Amino acid sequence: MTIIYTTEQINNYIQNNDMSETSKEFFNDYITLFSRANNNLLEKCDISRSENVRKNQLDIFEKKIKEKTFSLGVSMIVFNEERCIRRAVQSVLGIIDQLVIVDTGSTDRTIPIIEEISCDNKTKTKIILLKQKWTDSFSNARNLSLDYIDTDWCLTMDADETLEKKTNIYLFLSVFGEILKKYDVFSVCIVDTIKKNESYVPRLFLVSENIRYVGHVHEELRVDNTPTKSLSAPIFLNHDGYSEKIIHAKNKYTRNMRLITKDLQNEPKNHRWSFYKIRDQIGSINQSNIIEQINELLYKGDQLRELDIRNSSYDLPLLNMLSFFYYSQHDSRNIQRVCTDIVSYFGENSNTLYFDILSNIYKVHNVVETSINRLVKYEQRNKCIDEYQPIADNYSHLDFLIAILLLYKGNFELSINYMNITKDNFNDKFELQRYDNIIKEASKYFKEEKL
Repeated sequence: MTIIYTTEQINNYIQNNDMSETSKEFFNDYITLFSRANNNLLEKCDISRSENVRKNQLDIFEKKIKEKTFSLGVSMIVFNEERCIRRAVQSVLGIIDQLVIVDTGSTDRTIPIIEEISCDNKTKTKIILLKQKWTDSFSNARNLSLDYIDTDWCLTMDADETLEKKTNIYLFLSVFGEILKKYDVFSVCIVDTIKKNESYVPRLFLVSENIRYVGHVHEELRVDNTPTKSLSAPIFLNHDGYSEKIIHAKNKYTRNMRLITKDLQNEPKNHRWSFYKIRDQIGSINQSNIIEQINELLYKGDQLRELDIRNSSYDLPLLNMLSFFYYSQHDSRNIQRVCTDIVSYFGENSNTLYFDILSNIYKVHNVVETSINRLVKYEQRNKCIDEYQPIADNYSHLDFLIAILLLYKGNFELSINYMNITKDNFNDKFELQRYDNIIKEASKYFKEEKL
C-alpha cells in the first residue's frame, strides 16, 4: 500500500530534518500544488499510525529525490512546425532521456531543424526522428511514437508546447510515481498563453503496450481501450497553438470537423466526440445552432435525458456551455432550467451559481424596465382624470416608485430629479428616509457632485 502524508506532516518533516534546499523547495511548492489540484487528496488519504513508519517513508522520499531510479521520454508528432519546433525540443533537451518525434509529412523546415538539433546534441537526451505518411489519424502517429519509446515513463507533448522551466518532472515522479498504481495517468497542466487559461490533460504515464491513443482527432489515451483514470499533477506545459492566425493557417477547423465526424461514426454514443465537435464550431457557426446541437444531444424537449456516467466528463462541460450561450442571449428561463439540471446531476459549481444568480438579476432588470413603462404610461394616460382618494396628490406616489426604480437601474441623476418632484406631496416618511440613506451610501462610492 502506498502511504500518503498530509501537507502538515510533510512540513513538520521539513522543519525537523536536514534536507537539501532543492528538496525543501520541492516539498513546499509541489506538495501544496498536488494537494490543491486533486481536491486536497493528500488530506483525505489514509496514513500510517506508526511514527516510525512515517519517518521511514519520508526518509525514502528524500532518498528517491537524490537517486533517480527511472527513465523519462517525450513523445511528439509534428507537421510543418518550423515556427515552434526548436523551442519545444530545447525545452526538454538534457532533461529527459529520450525524445521520439514522428513527422507526418512536413514540407517546411521542420525536419532540417530537428536534424540540426540532433546533430549538435551533446546532452544525455537521445533523439529519434521517424517519418510517417499522414493517415488522417492523430492516434496512428501518436501510437507509432509510443512504439519507439523505451523509457519507464512517457510525457506526450505537442510541437507548439514547451516544458515550463520551473517544472521538475523527476522530482515529482520520485515522490508521487507510486501513486499511479491506483491510477493510469497523470494529467499535466496545459497553460494556454493566448487565451490565458489552464486545463489538465492526461499526458504522463508509465509506458505499457496496453496504453494507446484512440480517435482521429482530439485523440484519447486509453488502457485496454478503456478511458484512463487520471490524477492531476503540477507539471506545466506552455501552449500557443490556438491563436486565430495559426488556426487559419493550418485550416484546423475544416480538418477537425472532417476527422471528428469519423470518430462519431465509430462511437456515436461517446459524448467526447460530440463535445469536441461542438466546441470546435464555436466562432464558426451561430450560437443558436450550437444551442440546438447540445439540446438535441442531452435533452428531450425540456427534460434532460438519462445521462450515462461514462459521458459525465463531457456532459457537464456541455451543460456549462449551454448555460453560457443562454446567458449571452439573456434567456433567464432556460439558464435556470439548465442550472437546475446541473445541480441535480453533478452538484452545484461556481458556473451554475454565477449563471443562476445572474439570471435572477436579469429578471429584476426586466421587472424594473416593465414597471417604469407601466407607471409612465399610466400617468400620461390618466393625468386629467380625478381618482377616488389617491395616496398622494399629482401621482407623486407613482413618481416616488419611478425614482426608486431608476435608482435600481443606476440612473441616480434622473432618480433624484423625480424624488425632488415628489417630496412635497408624498408623506411616507419611512420610505423617503430609506431612499435618502441609499443615496448617501451610493455617494461614498460614486462621488458624483450632484449626489
